[in-house]
Amino acid sequence: MARVVSSKSFLWTQPQRKWLERIAKQIKKEGVVDHDSLQAGAFASAGGFGTINKSFSGRLPELLETLHSEIWNDAA
Repeated sequence: MARVVSSKSFLWTQPQRKWLERIAKQIKKEGVVDHDSLQAGAFASAGGFGTINKSFSGRLPELLETLHSEIWNDAA
């Protein structure tokens, strides 16, 4: 997560950083975050995938792909 947050590919706003913190906590808890997990629990009560994606200007799928790639790189 630290590499993604510090990446030059994304310039994070404060609301995006808050979402990243919440997503990081979910990854630590469940090991993965995907569309379904962002539609459930605390994420659902905050608007779910659609609201989060809007916060990331429609780039949430790209962000999740990057996060998963980093997780698998660390595992390898």
